[in-house]
Amino acid sequence: QGHKTLRRFGRGQRGEGRERFIADHGIGRTRSVGPGAPLKYDWDGFYIAVLKRIYANGFPARQRDLVVEMQEWFIANSADGEAPDESTIRRRIKAICQELKPD
Repeated sequence: QGHKTLRRFGRGQRGEGRERFIADHGIGRTRSVGPGAPLKYDWDGFYIAVLKRIYANGFPARQRDLVVEMQEWFIANSADGEAPDESTIRRRIKAICQELKPD
């Protein structure tokens, strides 16, 4: 079912919906090289992991389950074993669910 959802999302008027979603949520945004602190968390990796999970298994019964899974993903994939707080992850997942989850 997740596969159909992603396909449907990618269609439309030349992917305008997808491009708007990417722009609105900063997916794929890169920082310029130069001074400044590096990003603390791998948000690009997070978005890829969320979409792969949804594609392979569909949406979980509760959004909270996906938040917990993704917090565990950060812990497992970060050099220091840290993860963003649940509210930060929830906010980013909510945006994905609003766009992709079937009604």
